[in-house]
Amino acid sequence: MSRTRLTIAIAAALFFAIPFVTFISMMVVFPILFYGLIAAVANFGPPLLLAAFGLAHAGWRVKAQGLYETWQVCSILWVGCAFGIAHWGDVAASMGARNTPFLEVLFAPWLLLLGYEVG
Repeated sequence: MSRTRLTIAIAAALFFAIPFVTFISMMVVFPILFYGLIAAVANFGPPLLLAAFGLAHAGWRVKAQGLYETWQVCSILWVGCAFGIAHWGDVAASMGARNTPFLEVLFAPWLLLLGYEVG
């Protein structure tokens, strides 16, 4: 991954780590889908990467390195987004929002897949 892409991903993650930013942006449908996509790629990427690298090693034409870089960027962004989402209670306590444990938000796609309630 280039230094520029890494710097932009880290800067965006720091921006999304601000609870006010994630709270306000989640009031619109598009960012909800954006956060969901980032969470899915960040959480479900490692098993898919193992499969992709295995297929590449077996001789199939799979762009595993491109998938790996996409997973890296999404993981960096998701850590920032998850931090911001986990601390909504700091911003919107007057509207009934409360903080959620960070790891619960970070691994929310897995918890939802297993049937647990998040939040």
